[in-house]
This record gives sequence, C-alpha cells and structure tokens, in this order.
Amino acid sequence: MNIISERLMPYRAFLVHEKEKLTRQIAELESQDRQDEANLTKIRLNIFGVFETVAAVDEKAAASWEDFCLRYEPRFDILTAPWSARLQNAVRNSDSFTRFTEEIKLSTAQQIHAEFLSVKE
Repeated sequence: MNIISERLMPYRAFLVHEKEKLTRQIAELESQDRQDEANLTKIRLNIFGVFETVAAVDEKAAASWEDFCLRYEPRFDILTAPWSARLQNAVRNSDSFTRFTEEIKLSTAQQIHAEFLSVKE
C-alpha cells in the first residue's frame, strides 16, 4: 500500500460511512412515503460520491501525498463555485427550491472538506 492510500484511509472510511448512512436514510424516508426528503438526501449522497470519485482520480495521478493535496484541495473551490453562483442567483430570484438545493450541496461539501482537512494535518 502506498503512502497516499494509507493517509487517505480515514477519509475514505468517513466517506463510505456517510454514504451508507445516507443510503439507509433514503430507504427509510422512501418507506415512509417522504419522497421530497428522500430526494434531498440523495443530493447529499451524490456530493459524497463526487468527492470520493475525484479523490480516487487524483490519487492515481499524484506522485506523493503533497502532490495529492495540491491536486485535491482546490477541487473543493472548483466544484462548489457553480453551486455558490446558483445559490446567489436563486436568492436574487426568490427561488426557494434552488436555494435549498444549493445550500444542501454547499453544506455537504463543507462537511467533507472539514474532514479532509483533519486527515490532511
């Protein structure tokens, strides 16, 4: 096992755990016929999947832990920039559904980023 994989183990465990938890929540919400809430939870699940996929791609391309961090950490800003722009637009246009959706994406990304930073140190 290489150093990048070793350093990423707790981060990957976090991502997997959260995805499993969200998958269970979705199933429970759907069983209670709470489809709107299930759909919003699916958004969170998708964000975890995005960052998990990007981490795997960056890991394969990186030559060292430092190189991985230089590749991966900017992804948080790159991926969330369009969500922030859509959120601002939704606020200006009083679009509460889009606003709520983008807030979910951004808060989920912040949660993931905080976990990554704790592993990075």
